[in-house]
Amino acid sequence: MTDIVKITTIYRIRPVVVPIIIILAFLFNSCRDRLPAGAGIIPLPVQSKVKSGTFEIGPRTRIVVADTLEGSRQAAAYLSDEIAELTGLRLHKAIQAAPVQGKRMIVLGVTDDAAKEKEEAYRLDIGTDNIQLSAGSSEGLHRGIQTLIQLVYDYYPGADTTGAAVNVSLPSLRISDGPEVPWRGMHLDVASHFMPVRHIIRFLDLLALHKFNRFHWQISASQGWRLEVPGMPELIQTGAWRPDRSGEPWNRATPARDNEPPVYGGFYTEEDVRQVVTYASQLGIEVIPVIPLPTDVNAILASHPETACYPDEFRVATGEIPPESQIPLCVTRTETYQLLDAVFQYLAQVFPSGYVEISGCFPPEQSWNPCENCRQLLQGSGRSDREALKQHFVKKINETASKHGLTLIAGQHLLGGELSPENPIMITDPESFHADRPWERLLLSPESLCRFDMYQEGAPSEPLSSPGLLTYRDILACAPEEVSPPEIRPLGWVGRIPTGYMDGLADVEYMVLPRMSALSEILWTGKSKGFETRWNNLKKRLDLMDVRYWKETDSQPVPQPSADSLSL
Repeated sequence: MTDIVKITTIYRIRPVVVPIIIILAFLFNSCRDRLPAGAGIIPLPVQSKVKSGTFEIGPRTRIVVADTLEGSRQAAAYLSDEIAELTGLRLHKAIQAAPVQGKRMIVLGVTDDAAKEKEEAYRLDIGTDNIQLSAGSSEGLHRGIQTLIQLVYDYYPGADTTGAAVNVSLPSLRISDGPEVPWRGMHLDVASHFMPVRHIIRFLDLLALHKFNRFHWQISASQGWRLEVPGMPELIQTGAWRPDRSGEPWNRATPARDNEPPVYGGFYTEEDVRQVVTYASQLGIEVIPVIPLPTDVNAILASHPETACYPDEFRVATGEIPPESQIPLCVTRTETYQLLDAVFQYLAQVFPSGYVEISGCFPPEQSWNPCENCRQLLQGSGRSDREALKQHFVKKINETASKHGLTLIAGQHLLGGELSPENPIMITDPESFHADRPWERLLLSPESLCRFDMYQEGAPSEPLSSPGLLTYRDILACAPEEVSPPEIRPLGWVGRIPTGYMDGLADVEYMVLPRMSALSEILWTGKSKGFETRWNNLKKRLDLMDVRYWKETDSQPVPQPSADSLSL
C-alpha cells in the first residue's frame, strides 16, 4: 500500500516536478561548461564553473610556489613576467611549503592529488581570497598558467594614462581541464623563407597560448638549409642562400641565373638553436627538427653534389619545385650517409626531444633515374622497382639515427621500409594509409584539415596562396576520431605551415589564425562550443600583442617583409 501511495504522490506532482528537474539540470550543466562573459580561453576548458565574487591582482599580490620543483619555479617566473609586461605590476615570488596560509596569493604547485588526472591536466580555482593552480606535472602547470594569463588579458582594463601599474579583477571561477589528444603539434617551415630567432620565439608564444606541446621545426628544403653543422661548412656557405625573388609568385619564381649572387637566406648557429629549445622548454613545448628526405634536397645537393646519383651543378631553388621535377639524394652512396651521420649527430646534441622527423616523398617511378650503384643494389635484391631502394634507404637512415639516440618520425612515404613499432608515423593522407602491421604511434596531419597555406575564404582580396580552401569552420566541424581509420587511435595531430607563399612572420600569423585556434580547440577538448564568441574575445589579446590575424572578407594586403628577411 505504501508503494502505491508513493507512486500516486509522484504521479500527482509530476507536472510541477518535471519542469523543475529540467530547469535544475540545465542550470547544473550550464555551470559546468560556462565561462564568464568576456573570456577568450581557447581551447575550451573541459569543465568550468563561474562562482560569485572577484579576485584582484594588485601590488600586494604574491606568487607562491608550493613545491620545490625547478619547473614550478620557472612557471612562476614566466607568470610574473607576463603579468608585469601587461599591467606593470611586479609581483613578489616566494616558495612556501604546503599547505599555504594567507590571502592575496596566487599559489602554484605540482601535487600528488592532481597527478591522478590525465597528463597535462590542471585545476584552476579563482576565489575571492586566493588563486589556486595545481597540476600533476610541470607541463600541466604550464597549461594552467596559460589559462590564467588569458584571463588576465581578458579582464585587463587598459593602460593607465599616467603610466602607473594597473590592477586586474578576475571573476571567481573553477576550471578542471586536460587534453583529449596527448601529442598536439604545429609545424613551421623556415627553409622556404628564413625567420630570425625573435620570430620563432613569438611563434612559440602563440603555440603556448593555444596549449600546443610540440613544435615541428623544418630546417631544410630545396630552398634552403638552416643549421650550422660542425664539420659541414658548405651546408650554410652554399645551402643557406639563394637569389632574391621577393615579389615573384612562389610557384613561378625565376630560377637562379648563372653567376647571380645568392643574397637571400640565413641560418641558425648552435647558440640560436639552444635559445629556441630552452625557451620552448620553459613553455612546456618540445622541439622536433624536420628534414625532408630523400627529395626536396636541392640545398643539400648544391652544398654536397657528391650525394647525388649523377654529378651536376646543383643550385638552391628560388621557389616551388613540383615533385616530379625533384632530384633525390642517392640512396646508395656512402657520401649520403656520411653527411646524414654528421647531421644526426648534431641534432642529437642540440635537440633533447630525441626525435627527428623525416618528411618529403619518394620521387615518382618515371622520374627517378637511378645510378649504377642503385642498379647494382636492385640487381642484388632481385627486384627492379624503387621499393627495394626505399627499404635500403629507410634501413640505413634508421640505423644512423639510432646510432645517435634519435628516433625517426617517419613520413607516410617511408612506409614499406624497415621501421620499428617505436617509430611514430606521420600520416598526411589517411584515406590512402593501409597499415601493414599494427601501428600504435601514429601522428595525423591530413592536408585537408591541417595544411594552413591554403586560402581561408576564397575572397578576391586574399593574397596568393597554395591551391585549395580550408576555413576555420571546416576544422571546427571535424571530429578527430572520425578522420583516422576506425581501427586506429592516433597518438596525436600536427598542423602544418609550409611557408612558400609567406615571406615573413606577419604572413604566417595571417594564415594560421584563427585556423590554428580551431585546431587547438578540437585537439584539446574534442568538441567546440561558443568558439566565435571566445575568438572575438581572444582578439583583444592578439591586438595588444600586435598579431596580424585573418579577418573575414579582409581586404588588407599582406605586408611585405623588410628587415625581417635577412640579406647579405
